[in-house]
Amino acid sequence: MVVVDGLSRQARTQPMITKTAEESAATLDLIFSSFPNLPGHSFFVSDRGGEFMSDTWIRPMLEEYGFTPVRLQGLHKASLAERFIRTLQERLEKGMQVRKTKRWTDILEDVTEDYNNTYHLSINRAPNEVTSENAAEVFDYLESQRNKTPRQMETDLKIGDIVRIPLDPSKKQTFKKGRKANWSKEYYYIHAINYGSKVPTFIVRSEIGAILSRPFYRREINKVMTMSEFEEERQIALRQ
Repeated sequence: MVVVDGLSRQARTQPMITKTAEESAATLDLIFSSFPNLPGHSFFVSDRGGEFMSDTWIRPMLEEYGFTPVRLQGLHKASLAERFIRTLQERLEKGMQVRKTKRWTDILEDVTEDYNNTYHLSINRAPNEVTSENAAEVFDYLESQRNKTPRQMETDLKIGDIVRIPLDPSKKQTFKKGRKANWSKEYYYIHAINYGSKVPTFIVRSEIGAILSRPFYRREINKVMTMSEFEEERQIALRQ
C-alpha cells in the first residue's frame, strides 16, 4: 500500500498480503496514524480499485480521520502516488542489487525513508522537512509554481472530429519511439473539449452515441479526419 501526502509529498508504504477491503482499511489506519499532524488532510484520492470502494470497511475508517473519499479514473488518477510508485520501483531494484537480496520487503522501509529525506524541487525542500510551522509557506510555494505554468488553450482537434483511441482506454498509454501504438479499429467522435486543466482534455463518443466516462489527453488520440473531410468523402461516395 502506498500513500502520499499532497502537501508535504511525504510517502508511506506498507506491505500487504491481500488487497481485500478489510486488510486495506487496517493498513490505511496504520499509515494515517503515522503521518504528522499537517493541515490540509481533507481528501483521500484513489483510483477505483475494489480495495478502496468498500462502504463497510473503507468509508467508516476515512470518516474517522475526517477524509472525504475522491475516486478517480483515467490518466490523471492519483498522479502523486503513481509517480512515487515509479520512483519506488526504481529505487527498490537498485537497492536489491546493492544489498544482494531478492526480498524487496527487506529494504522497503529504508528506501521510503530515504525518499522522504531527499530534496524535492516541487516543494523546495525534503518531505520530512515540512512541518506544521512551515506548511503555509510550502502551500504558497506550490501555488506559485503551479501558476507559473501557462495553460495550453490551442489544439488541432475540434468537436465532431473523427478519431481513434487506445485499444484499452482504461490504462495509461505510453508511446515510445519505435513502438507501434495499438489504436482502436472503431471510430470515435470528439464530443467535448475541456480547457480547465493545464492542457486540453477531450471527451469522446462512439459511433452509436455512447459517451466514454474518462477524458483523454491529445497524445492518446489519433486523429483520422475532420467532420468536413468526412462529409466530403461521403458526398463523393454517394455520387459514385
